[in-house]
Order: sequence, then structure tokens, then C-alpha cells
Amino acid sequence: MLSSIWNFFHLPPIGAEMALHIDLASAFIAMLALIFSIWTWRHQTRIRIAAMRMQRDNDLIRWIDSVIDTIVEVEFFLRSWTSSVDAAQFAIRRDGYLAKLAAAIDKGRLYFPTFTRDFIEAESEPGSNVVGGGRQLPLHKFQLPLLDDLVEIYDVTKDVDFQSEAAVKKAQYDLITKKRDFVVSAQSEVEPERRLFAERKYRPNSRGSHP
Repeated sequence: MLSSIWNFFHLPPIGAEMALHIDLASAFIAMLALIFSIWTWRHQTRIRIAAMRMQRDNDLIRWIDSVIDTIVEVEFFLRSWTSSVDAAQFAIRRDGYLAKLAAAIDKGRLYFPTFTRDFIEAESEPGSNVVGGGRQLPLHKFQLPLLDDLVEIYDVTKDVDFQSEAAVKKAQYDLITKKRDFVVSAQSEVEPERRLFAERKYRPNSRGSHP
């Protein structure tokens, strides 16, 4: 092929040494092209992965925001308790907040599909949980603090006795403590430092932007 091109331009015959040099140069250029192609592919892959992580984090942050709103609503609901309230009516209002918490837990499973802990206890086996198909799961944490904390907030709200001032006070304290744990777990899950690093590293350069 090289000889045909060389003859086409009516150039002097190529010596063996020159042909070797040309072949080596061609091989070197091909290798550089391959290396650049691999580097470009890896760089684009890293950008795509970072973009997917950012999108997942953005969706997760929106879910966390809505969950915190619900937790604060429950917190102020418990604070509104007085010894003169009708315990039965107060429990009915509590059920509405339990429904919101249950919905938040189920929506959270979209981000953590391996989370199988439930908040409905099995009547036939105290201390265990029921999941799909009647399968029993022990009541323990699943190494997913964000949803574990939320399930525990649900349990605190569900188990409070509105006929006992001491029980309500304890539930108020437990809820505040678990809300703090939830926020800490949320910060850890989203990793603000990683997000800032990704934004700075993969943000397209624009005129007038600072390095």
C-alpha cells in the first residue's frame, strides 16, 4: 500500500532502511491514536458515571427534603399534645402522619432496592417482620442508616401512648434524636464533598469562569 502511494506521486524508490523508519513511524502514530482513543473513552465514561451519580443525588435530595418536612410535622404534632386532649382523636390524627411516613419509606426503597426491612410486625411471631409473600424477617438494621432511621421514627410515632404524659415526652425526645440521626445519615449518603469535587472536575469551562 505504501509503495503504491509512493509510486503514484512518482517519488524515488524507497530504500529498505527508509521503509523501516516509515513503518516504525506509522506504528508509533497508530499506537498514539489507540492510546488517545482509550483515554477519551475512559474520560467520557467517568463523566457519564459522575452525571448519573449527580442525578441520583439530586433526586435523593428532593426525597430527603420531603421526608424532613414530614418528620417535622410529626414532631410538632407530638408537641401539641396536652393532658386534656382526647387520646382516641389524637391517635386518629397520628394515623395520618403514619401514612405519610410509610409512603416516604416505600419511596425510599426506589433509591435503596436492597432494603427489605418492614415496619409491620408479624402477629404469629413477635419480634419479626412480614415482607412480600408472608416471609418473616428479623427486626434488625440492614446497614442502610437512612431508611433504618426512618423506620425507627415510624415505630416511635406508632407506639406512643397518648394517655401517658411520660410516654409522650419520651416519644418527643426519641423523635428529635432520631431526626438528628436521619439528617446525619442523609449528609453521609449524599456526600457533599464528592458532589462539589465532581462539579468542579467535570464542569465545562466557560469564558469568564474561575479555575
